[in-house]
Amino acid sequence: MYSLKTGQVLIKDTMDQEVCIVLLSGKANVSTKNERWEDIGKRMSVFEKIPPYSIYVPFEDQYKVEAITDLEIAVCLAPGKGTYPARLIAPEDVAVEMRGAGNIERKIHNILPEQKPADSLLVVEVFTPEGNWSSYPPHKHDQDNLPHESYLEETYYHKVNPGHGFAVQRVYTDDRSLDETLTFKNGDVVLVPHHRGMKSTI
Repeated sequence: MYSLKTGQVLIKDTMDQEVCIVLLSGKANVSTKNERWEDIGKRMSVFEKIPPYSIYVPFEDQYKVEAITDLEIAVCLAPGKGTYPARLIAPEDVAVEMRGAGNIERKIHNILPEQKPADSLLVVEVFTPEGNWSSYPPHKHDQDNLPHESYLEETYYHKVNPGHGFAVQRVYTDDRSLDETLTFKNGDVVLVPHHRGMKSTI
């Protein structure tokens, strides 16, 4: 996660990683070794609930982000192979869907879903109404067994409104040899490496 003030610049090499830069709030110019996109970004807060602008950058490339306004970005990383070129993911390219019903209903922005070009990355934004569960029913990701289950390591970045609020995540195995409840606040990053048989719900 990076917060840049107007005029600040972030430059990074991707090395052996592929990258998806998500503009959470604010506007920017973004460039890679071969591409440039100017004055991208629309929403000034994630809680506007409109899809963001994002940039996909392959491995062995470089990205430069110049903040036109105060800017918050998520830099998502995963092992890359260089299969796909750098590209803009505009808001109109992001599929929006509602999942669940009642107290498990939430709004999904599919920024970089599994059917879109990427070597390893899968990037999704979830808007969960106050008091609702966002990953119910409890599920796991420790096996490659599509379409029933995919093998994933998940990283969550949490924004909570109002800022003094909190959320809860429970991770456990059926035999309860692992049984933990985590509480996180606005701005917390949580890495969930999936152990065999571990289920999770938020």
